[in-house]
Amino acid sequence: MTMIKKRENWLRACFHYDLVPTEWEQIGKVMKIYTSRGIFALKETKLDAKQEKMIRNIHQMAMHFMIDTVPLIPTKYGDFITSIDGIKYLLTPWIADSSSLSFEMKMEGLISQISRLHVKTIQDRELNETKIELYKEKLIKEYEFHEQFASKAEQHVYLSPFEQLYLQNFASIMSSYERLFTYLESMKQENNQDDEHEKKMVVRQAICHNKPTFNHLITQRERQFLINFEHADYDIFTFELANILMQLNHSKIDRQTLHKGLTLYLSICPLNLKEKELLVMILQCQRRYYALVKKYKEASGPSRELHFTQQWIKEALFYDCLTGACKGFQPKEEKKES
Repeated sequence: MTMIKKRENWLRACFHYDLVPTEWEQIGKVMKIYTSRGIFALKETKLDAKQEKMIRNIHQMAMHFMIDTVPLIPTKYGDFITSIDGIKYLLTPWIADSSSLSFEMKMEGLISQISRLHVKTIQDRELNETKIELYKEKLIKEYEFHEQFASKAEQHVYLSPFEQLYLQNFASIMSSYERLFTYLESMKQENNQDDEHEKKMVVRQAICHNKPTFNHLITQRERQFLINFEHADYDIFTFELANILMQLNHSKIDRQTLHKGLTLYLSICPLNLKEKELLVMILQCQRRYYALVKKYKEASGPSRELHFTQQWIKEALFYDCLTGACKGFQPKEEKKES
């Protein structure tokens, strides 16, 4: 689509909202629109029917104060989503992130908002094996990458410092993947054990944001909002919690901070024993090394070895924090049962 066509579509979308822009500024897929009625954010996106339904559900929840998100503004025709040439547009008030928070406060804010989203939307739903399979496919891709990298490294007469460090930890990395494979397979088997009676395992699921990052958390006047719900869907919410914890910046995290974040989540959205088991299995899988090794493979230059060796050590410390935080969050009576 040409820039002229894009601008034409922006103007057509504004017409649907009775907005006359006096000035505008494009920020990614969002157009910041200045009008006599105020400043608005007009977002361009692609949504299927299921996503549109979820967007409307999220808006209704916001209207009933179930979650904190920026409310959608209806068009002059009463709809919350307008479509132009197959592209969808959503309009909200422009809310700028006006607070400079510390890493720990951002982490607590994100975990607090996500846990509230989860706890208020929990439902017992049939286990969707397709989602488990998609998750496993990602794991298998990473597992095979590790195998290939290790195989090539072992062929070198002289190993680099990074390769030495990698091969020393290779068995531990691979076994962590294998344990998670086994656990996910056991979930599938449990789901299929009553197939002859056409029963499926029912698990607790909730609406998951599916892109829970600090970029999608806005703080203004001591109030926080989650934004960008285009990919939200019902899922096993333990995966989303694990995703948040796994993506935390290892240079600003320690065991105490991680444990604090976990405790905060559990105080708002308690997990049952099965969910805790799954969380521990995911967090103990050493997946973050995949991205690090991939970057090492693509990098070059004289400082490569020093840089990536230092990064490896930081990742190892991060995993130590993760495993340490996991050990302390289960009640003693549940530990005995497991």
